[in-house]
Amino acid sequence: MICDEFVTPLLPLTGHRAMDSFFRDRPRCRSGFTLIELLVVIAIIAILIALLLPAVQQAREAARRTQCRNHLKQLGLALHNYHDVHNTFPPGAVIFLGNSSAGSGDTTTSAATTGGWDTIWRGANGGRCQSWMVQILPYVDQAPLYNQWNFNLDLVGNQALATMQIPTYLCPSRPSSRHNPAIGYQGWGSGHNDYGGCFGAGNLTGNSSSNKNRLYYGTNSTSARGSLGNKGGIFGGNTRTRMRDITDGTSGTFLTGEVQRLNGGFTTNTSIDGWAVGGLPTLFTTDVVNQTRMGINGDQREAPGSDHEGGAQFGMADGAVRFVSENIDATLFSALGTAGDGEVVGEF
Repeated sequence: MICDEFVTPLLPLTGHRAMDSFFRDRPRCRSGFTLIELLVVIAIIAILIALLLPAVQQAREAARRTQCRNHLKQLGLALHNYHDVHNTFPPGAVIFLGNSSAGSGDTTTSAATTGGWDTIWRGANGGRCQSWMVQILPYVDQAPLYNQWNFNLDLVGNQALATMQIPTYLCPSRPSSRHNPAIGYQGWGSGHNDYGGCFGAGNLTGNSSSNKNRLYYGTNSTSARGSLGNKGGIFGGNTRTRMRDITDGTSGTFLTGEVQRLNGGFTTNTSIDGWAVGGLPTLFTTDVVNQTRMGINGDQREAPGSDHEGGAQFGMADGAVRFVSENIDATLFSALGTAGDGEVVGEF
């Protein structure tokens, strides 16, 4: 309440003149705040916002993480439905070399080049390579897209379809700035992915035929890869992994997981991705021997990772979804990626 001051008359007044003067000279009060009161209120509001904002952000991230978990659950159900129909999980990459005996930079026919962008993805010599995510489209409510896909063409020939954005293949916690159009396949501005299939605990990239942990392919799409017992995971090149092949136990074997696909010295906010691309963009490894900075959120583009605090989420071969800490023991992390090498994993 703010009141105006008044001056009391010096001469005494009598009668009705005294009453008129009394009412005329009473202080006039009006509603309002002083400057100090206003500043105090603003300070209190600022403190409340500062206290509530982290809680709101945490609640929003919890909701996004739940949605991400649901996406991985849907991928697991889709893969299991695919297995029920075909009696095998889809190949990690369906590779056809065409007239070429090997991919770009290869001098052998036993190990595919999967780091960077192999020429077989771009249709060199009639070669082509699609990911496991293309194979499960009918099981993630994308049957019309799958029916339009021309498997006699490479990804460029299917560009209109491969650049469609599928919500199930994206983590809601991942900022759109990660999906730099200049880094994605062929510089396409869409068709991104934040999930991949587990290749195993071997080296995912390179050109050595002596290392049986690479992404294997067979000439003209015939199956030719190392056994699951050789650090292999569920997904590889032209693989046909069945549920009974997962002898390490389905509850202790990674099926899918979150991937960052970081690029540019592993320090930038851009990613190499593309849900239709077979190889590095849609596979990850739990290898902790052949690569540096490996592990969850380790800034290695072959490894899994996420934008969730403290770890990443994984779909297990039994259909469950687990959040795994980025501080997980390296040996245990490696064992979770393999499907049949005898490294049985207990509780983790």
